[in-house]
Amino acid sequence: MKKNYRELAKRFEITIFADPDDPNWFCARVPDIPTIFTGGPNPTAALQQAQEAIEGYLTICEEDSLPICKPKPAYTEEITVRLPRDVHRHLLRRAERQGRSIQEVISEILEQELHNQHTSSRRRTVHSNRL
Repeated sequence: MKKNYRELAKRFEITIFADPDDPNWFCARVPDIPTIFTGGPNPTAALQQAQEAIEGYLTICEEDSLPICKPKPAYTEEITVRLPRDVHRHLLRRAERQGRSIQEVISEILEQELHNQHTSSRRRTVHSNRL
């Protein structure tokens, strides 16, 4: 009997990052399942593609009687942050304009900032290696 792996797939850590070669594409990888590498035109789509790939991978493992890997304990997906009212209002308006949830907007902003910091750090490293 086939299991539905949707809930299990949501527990795997998924890393989303901007494609260094294509600014209009976001990549997704699953550290616990290195063979999964997918993406989408935005972080939300990349996440959805990765979750679907995990479900497919787990289904194939079951069909082929291979061991089903379990996700490593991950960080919680929820944090509580107190925002100044004007920041909250700005984020809410942005979310409404884009037809998205405020959580999606905040998540995308954080992901972009982390990517920018990583890219900036890599540029400094590359630059210092050339000296």
